[in-house]
Amino acid sequence: MEWLVQAEKKYLWSSNWADWTLVRFCLFALGMMTGVVIHKKAKKPVFVVALLAFIGTMIPIAYKYFKVGNSESKIY
Repeated sequence: MEWLVQAEKKYLWSSNWADWTLVRFCLFALGMMTGVVIHKKAKKPVFVVALLAFIGTMIPIAYKYFKVGNSESKIY
């Protein structure tokens, strides 16, 4: 579990505003997918758009997280 905390510290210290923008859009898309409470006809298109936004933002976030988390340098 300690490696997860260290990876998170490294990720947070190496993040910039663009990374946090991606996190916000990712969480917004996730919220839309879980909270879609609209008419049955519009439900599927809204879900597809939210799913694409979630996947499109989650990939760069996960890539950077694992790239930073696997580096050997320690940042505090």
